[in-house]
Formats: sequence, C-alpha cells, structure tokens
Amino acid sequence: MVPLGPEIHDLKSVHYALAAAERLHAAIIILRLADSHTVRAPWIEEAMTDLVASARLAGLRLTIVEAEGKAEREVVELAEDERIDLLVFGEDQKQLEQQVLQLAPRLGHLIIQVREKDTMSLQTEEGRSRWPS
Repeated sequence: MVPLGPEIHDLKSVHYALAAAERLHAAIIILRLADSHTVRAPWIEEAMTDLVASARLAGLRLTIVEAEGKAEREVVELAEDERIDLLVFGEDQKQLEQQVLQLAPRLGHLIIQVREKDTMSLQTEEGRSRWPS
C-alpha cells in the first residue's frame, strides 16, 4: 500500500511499489488521502493518471482508495482491513509515517521509506581519484 497525502512532492514511492509488485506478482493499493487545506499540484495528478494507466496496461493489479478522515487512522485501518504486507512511504511523508507508528507500532516492520539516493563523490589525492571510505 502506498499512502499519498497532499504533501507529496514526487511519486517515487509509487514507482517503488509498482516495481516491487511487478517482481513479486503482488497487488497495489494507493491510498489517496484528502486534505481540505492543501491541493495537490496539477502535474502530480497528471503523472499519477499516467502511472496508473501504465501499471494496468502492464497487467498489475492496482486499486485506488480515496479517504478523507485523519490520515494516520485511514492508513492503519486500511492496512489492518486489507492485511497489507508492505507500506511504502515517500521521503516527504516522515510525519505521516511517525503518526502511523504512534497509532500502531506493530506496523513498523511493514514500512519502507523511499529516499533520495546518496550521491558518491570522488576525492583526489596527489592527482589520483579514490572512493571515500
């Protein structure tokens, strides 16, 4: 399951979940969390529509659930009701992840947070390049 609140800035968590579902032959639930105070960027909506269409064309089982209650409660209830095996949060959802864990610490072993990859840098020493240790 991938919870998507209005605070998201990218769809890396959805991409990660789609890739994992394809490898594992699993179904995906995207939980779209509404917030009356925040509106999602239009490009996110367009990208989401394209991702969903591509996933379905690839034969992935994908369900979108809309929720308007308290985000952390909606995540916990759906995770329990659907017996979710994995929760995928984006890097910009740290607060939601913490709130979910406060409400249901038992879900901690099911959570993956998709983060930006660290960039490697080369250091030079006496004209030679070497990887930092």
